[in-house]
This record gives sequence, structure tokens and C-alpha cells, in this order.
Amino acid sequence: MGGELNLRSEQPPAPLPEWVYAYTASMKRRLEGRDITLLGYVKSMRSGKSNFRCSKGHQWRTTPWLVAEGEGCPECGIGKRTPEEIRKMINAGIICLLTHPDKPGFIKIGVETAMPEDVYREKPWGDWEIHRYRNVEETVLAETLIWELLGHPLPHDREPVRIGLDMAEEAFRRLHYVIQEKIAFEERRISSENRSHETSDAKRKNA
Repeated sequence: MGGELNLRSEQPPAPLPEWVYAYTASMKRRLEGRDITLLGYVKSMRSGKSNFRCSKGHQWRTTPWLVAEGEGCPECGIGKRTPEEIRKMINAGIICLLTHPDKPGFIKIGVETAMPEDVYREKPWGDWEIHRYRNVEETVLAETLIWELLGHPLPHDREPVRIGLDMAEEAFRRLHYVIQEKIAFEERRISSENRSHETSDAKRKNA
């Protein structure tokens, strides 16, 4: 009986939902260089709460999105950033599906590290019009994945490609989930490696 209980206690915990790993990875990126550590996982960015600790040892529990957008330690203020600083830090921006009134049957992909309203105002792609857009935290990853979904993986010259608009729209609908899946996979891998190291360290201490 005792042996069975010990075996069960050494089994790895059940995997968390994919979005939990994705939210957790996003939060960790937003905390880089801010002297704030996430304790545990983020199950929702805007509802529920997560635990944090600053480099001075203060711990608090709050809505993750507040810290993600730049809120610092409530006791000492360490780690506070503006939303603009956070966006630059994580290379946030928008990815756009572009169409041209004189080029039916062709689409183009545009990527900018700017706010949507700024992109609409500045029109960086000339006569190419924004048909769809998505806010993304990792513009480089988003661009790589959207071209893969379109069947034209990078690298290439990023010139317009002939593809049905309905197929391009479907790729944009899938983009959010593919990005989440990619980020979650990497976070699961890191978490698994960390657990393995912790188990090995514990075994060495007990040996």
C-alpha cells in the first residue's frame, strides 16, 4: 500500500489546458527585466487572480492583466512600466490581411509594431487596404505562422500572392489558435524540463 502511494506521489501532474500555458508564457515575457516573478500559472488574464513576488520579497495577488499592462509591486512600485513600454518590450503590433481594389484574387500580408489606429492613419502599404487584422504580441512569430497557413512559408520576398480571399480569411481565423498552440507547446516543454531538474535535485539531496 505504502509503495503504491509513493509511486503515485512521484507521477507528474496532469497537463493543464493549452491556454493556461499560453497565458503563462505571455505573462513571463511581459515580466522580463521588471524584477517581478510569477508564482504558479495564469489561468485567465482578465478574470481570476495570480500570485506575484518582486525582487524585494513582497508578494501579492491580483488580476494578471493589470501586471501584464505595466502595474508594479503595490508596496514598493518595482517593475512598473507604461503600456507603451510593455508593447515595445514584447514586440507587439498588428498583422494585416491586405487586398487591392485593382488586383482581385491577390492578397498581401502586412506587419507593423504599432497601434491599429496609427496604421490606419499612416497607411504604410499605400493602396493596399486592410481587410482583416489581428493584434499580436509576437509579430515575428505571427508573420511566420500566417505565411505557413497560407501555404507560402518564409523566407520569400513578401510580394502579393494569388490566393482566394476565403482561404486567406480562414488562415486569419486559425492564426490565433496556431500561435497559442505554438507558445503553449514551448511553455510545456520548459515546465517539463524544470520539473525534471527539480526531481533530479531532490533525489540527489535524499541520496
